[in-house]
Amino acid sequence: MSTLVQSSTPVPASPANGGSRLVWWLLGGLLAVGLLVVLAIGGLLSWAWGAYREQAQAALQAEPAVAEQIGTIQDMSLDLVATGDAPGSELVFEVRGDRGAGTVTADFETVDADHERVASGSLVLTDGSRFELGEVDADAAWSDGDAPLDFRAQAEAAMAADPAIAAELGRILSSEMDEDASMAHPGADVFVFDLVGERGRGRVVAPFITVDAYSEWLGEGTLTLEDGRELEVGSPYPDAQARTGSGLDIDALYAEGMRMFQEQAQAALQADAAVAEHIGEIMVLEMDADATEAAPGEDTFVFDIAGSRGSGRVVADFITIDADTEQLGPGTLRLDDGRAIRLPSSTRL
Repeated sequence: MSTLVQSSTPVPASPANGGSRLVWWLLGGLLAVGLLVVLAIGGLLSWAWGAYREQAQAALQAEPAVAEQIGTIQDMSLDLVATGDAPGSELVFEVRGDRGAGTVTADFETVDADHERVASGSLVLTDGSRFELGEVDADAAWSDGDAPLDFRAQAEAAMAADPAIAAELGRILSSEMDEDASMAHPGADVFVFDLVGERGRGRVVAPFITVDAYSEWLGEGTLTLEDGRELEVGSPYPDAQARTGSGLDIDALYAEGMRMFQEQAQAALQADAAVAEHIGEIMVLEMDADATEAAPGEDTFVFDIAGSRGSGRVVADFITIDADTEQLGPGTLRLDDGRAIRLPSSTRL
């Protein structure tokens, strides 16, 4: 008869159910935290893309070719495949508006935290027509004395938005500035444009007030039609109307504009190392209106300058960067002792 021998080795105890639950709770917690992080990052990226897309759409809407061919943009979607195949940092958007649709391929540049601009690119309509996009080269912006192309586009957009012009001419097909008539007009900031629209032709004589770097305001002026009728167009600029209490005070507006320009020009000069060295702190800066008028360049201004270290005469170009900033362009500072110093110097303060 066999005898059952009981082993003295203890049998391991089964793990407690509480320990198993703790492990699963820890794993579940880590997964939940990870999911929240992923969702938060996704939400942040989605918000950032939405903000960028709005800025890109605003930049495209400001392009004359887009406004003319597409109209008001109603839908804009990113073509991921085409963007992946595009060179460099170009983005490809399918755009649709109240006038047409097409494909935009463009390189965008950041102006500030709230604005993008189209550096270069193209718009291809559904019928194959192609239009170049992007800012005008500053060196090529003047041709035979013409006004800068971006100003003409902004002025045309301001005229196209005027109810009286739209009612009489319809959609503007072309606009041409009469430079001789504009220069001869005694009013400050008054320009003369010959317009061709879908319904007729006419001549606009009106002041154009710069609102910002992207738009012009059509002040109070006239539209003379081919049949001789003369209509009132434009409206007072709100800030000027508030200051004067009634209508647009052109003389006051011009004086205020020149004051702001001179302050910005003085800041640009003061920031130049050569001016700081030979003139010191600028104490007097007076524009010579006659010499400025006789200067060959449209952007050339003549100033008599005096400071804590010396005095002289500045003949230089001033380039508008934005509504608050002028940049010192090529020119000379001629000191009272006859020395001529080229501007701008290579050093900025």
